Amino acid sequence: MNIIIKALTPDLAPDYLDFFDHSAFSDHQEWAGCYCTHFHMDNVLEQKIRENVNTSGGTIDDALRELSTNLINKNILCGYLAYLNGIVVGWCNSNRKTAYSRFDFNTDDSEFIRNFSNNLIKSVTCFTIAPEFRGVGIATALLKRVCEDAKADAYDVVEAYPRLRDRWDPFDHNGPIRLYEKSGFKRAVQQGNIVIMRKVL
Repeated sequence: MNIIIKALTPDLAPDYLDFFDHSAFSDHQEWAGCYCTHFHMDNVLEQKIRENVNTSGGTIDDALRELSTNLINKNILCGYLAYLNGIVVGWCNSNRKTAYSRFDFNTDDSEFIRNFSNNLIKSVTCFTIAPEFRGVGIATALLKRVCEDAKADAYDVVEAYPRLRDRWDPFDHNGPIRLYEKSGFKRAVQQGNIVIMRKVL
């Protein structure tokens, strides 16, 4: 399987949008409209978007799609796309830690992550792999590229925030702990079932 990893740029935004429009959540349509924007919104922006949608009569999905395009154009929503035969089959959201508004759907866990050092850290907040391509190493390939580029860009550490789980969860957007362990990450600190994993570069 010849997987090609490309850093997301504004020129690749159409590929990104097409992936989320059609492939990313073909097995969970209820998540299809996220466009991986959650970590780039605070509660104020989220509420503003909802109010605008209620006023305009549009949809949350359309609003988040537009937001994702704006964030990509501003180099705020960053990460990597995995291509197979010219089609996007996977995505990893990764940027400097200070670029994120939040790190989890739980406010306390998000603040726990934020307060654990922010110096020259590249964060990994989400993996999304097309259902038919899960379990074949695409997330591993994406993570490898994140670490390679982070080192080249003089980051000190790559950091990720998986959860301890007894069994597979389709909502496990952070990826499993074993993904990070086999890629050389170590457990740095834990709160409840959330673990901050770090790889020193």
